[in-house]
Amino acid sequence: ILTVKKFCKNLIIEKPILWISNKKISNLKLTRNLLNIKSNKIFVNLPMISLAEKKKKKNKTFKIKRFEFNYFTKGKNQFENIPIDLLPHALSFLFTLNSNTLDNCKIVNILKKRNFWKCKIVINDCLCRFNFKQDFNRIDSRLSFKINDDFYLRKQIIKNDVYENKILINKKKMINIKNPMTDYLTLIFKNLDKKHVLKRNNNITLNSIKIIEKLINY
Repeated sequence: ILTVKKFCKNLIIEKPILWISNKKISNLKLTRNLLNIKSNKIFVNLPMISLAEKKKKKNKTFKIKRFEFNYFTKGKNQFENIPIDLLPHALSFLFTLNSNTLDNCKIVNILKKRNFWKCKIVINDCLCRFNFKQDFNRIDSRLSFKINDDFYLRKQIIKNDVYENKILINKKKMINIKNPMTDYLTLIFKNLDKKHVLKRNNNITLNSIKIIEKLINY
């Protein structure tokens, strides 16, 4: 990042922006230092922000008391490397829905195995459950989430070699959605000069890393 920033004013970086597995090193501090570089605008690619925005526009006044995020993907990460890879999706989704701020955080429990990781945690007075699996032999990923009493399942259908994304709500209603990855990257490209877009991205990135470090070092 420090090398590339010399040649590009705007950078879009995959999540997590960085991670050093050493309890003596603060990933939060390292990330904050990067994002505070005045000469560059650094965005972290967080496609779940786009998906959460669609939900937020339809329900502007609801309060999240319970949140569950289940993501089973193809991948070779194991043990604590699984949440380092997948928690940015869940946390960026939650922070976009609830707020970009982190007021309080309390870990209830954590269970980690070779290909499975889950935890129960209270974030901003919202009880959260995160369940992740990674299996290199898996063909398709499965993403589902619960917001209070409503259950959502993402379905990806290949049509003409292109993924079509749909959301099944409470096993009854199916709606079409834009591809969150494409949608969020498009939003960044169109708003490179919008300070509020960069600020939101940075806040969510930093708050997520703060929670991830707390979970990994628990």
